[in-house]
Amino acid sequence: MLRDGRFYRLLPAALAPGFLITALFFHQATIADAQGWSLSWLASSFVAFAAGHVTGLLLAGTLVDRFGALRLVRVFPLPLIVGIALLAVGNHPWIAPLYLLLAGLSVGATGPISSALLAELYGTRRLGAIRSLAYAAAILMTALAPVRAGLLLDAGISVTDLSLSFAGYGIAGSLLAATVGLGGKPGNRSAFP
Repeated sequence: MLRDGRFYRLLPAALAPGFLITALFFHQATIADAQGWSLSWLASSFVAFAAGHVTGLLLAGTLVDRFGALRLVRVFPLPLIVGIALLAVGNHPWIAPLYLLLAGLSVGATGPISSALLAELYGTRRLGAIRSLAYAAAILMTALAPVRAGLLLDAGISVTDLSLSFAGYGIAGSLLAATVGLGGKPGNRSAFP
């Protein structure tokens, strides 16, 4: 897996939801202040995140079975990207639940798509070892996300600019994932012949 270039091209998209949402959640007070939202309004908007998360979980499993994880890893960060972009373009109070709903869709889809992706690319023979390495990378990224966002905010980067840069990261990750072909390697248990 570590010698497979596909892994590195898919990793940014696969890690985007966890990385981005962790950074934003850690700095939600700053976001609320910059947007002119009360913390109680932002907190109550997390119901939308929960609804999106559950919906993302349920939809992702069905979509993986129908289209395959490799196709979906290219597009599942898109709702989160749109949600983050909304933070950059406006501050209407209804952006809070909409942004969180869209974020929840992507974050909910992460588990089913990432797990199925690893099985599609590398088979199931060493899936435990492969998943442990992939999840270690995810934990590292989510640990670094709040620090990176905090340093940028402390340096004077606005929430708007931070949101735009995060949306740009998500788009770049999706585009990079799109460079991975749908054909499997010989001997791989890929869902795509």
